[in-house]
Amino acid sequence: MATSDTSFFRSRKNLVGMIIAVLVVGLHLVVGLGVLWPVVALAGWGAGVALTPGRQQPELPPAPARPSAEELRDRIRHETHWLYGSGPAHEVVDSMAALKVSLDDVLAEWDRLADVPEQRVVVETIVNDYLPGTLGRYLAVSDRTHPTAVTETAESLTILREEVERIREAVVSDTLRDLEDQTRALRIQFGRLPGAGYDTES
Repeated sequence: MATSDTSFFRSRKNLVGMIIAVLVVGLHLVVGLGVLWPVVALAGWGAGVALTPGRQQPELPPAPARPSAEELRDRIRHETHWLYGSGPAHEVVDSMAALKVSLDDVLAEWDRLADVPEQRVVVETIVNDYLPGTLGRYLAVSDRTHPTAVTETAESLTILREEVERIREAVVSDTLRDLEDQTRALRIQFGRLPGAGYDTES
């Protein structure tokens, strides 16, 4: 409480009120305001405190805009174009195609996910982070048909597809609220995604 009192004592509101009160006292000493001058001085101080605007709090920056379904589709098209143009193994192409179908199905129902923003974030993270990361590690390998690189990448894409499928199935069956309870489990499952464990040179 002492801190709050000290803060008010040093505030602009109190400073203006004190100046008005001092002016009232000075006026009383010069012309005389009668026996009620203390009341006038107190009223002046109160008016100064009440009418002086407080220090304005800095405005918080607006929250970053969330990507739209079309923006996410554009990102998926960019990633698939990047992959297909690099001569990938057939298993990787098949896994990517299956993931893209699942993502397209969920993005077609994007508005219905507005009530469960956590699941939108899951999809956004898959599209913007996990997918580029997985493909980037695969394309960093010189031999894109190496069994380890192919297996690890196909498995990663399958894990992502399974998570997207859970969301899609919940949209179809109108069990979106149940997805909120799965958020922690999804994050744990994302930990299954392999790291750069297949940087094998031919």
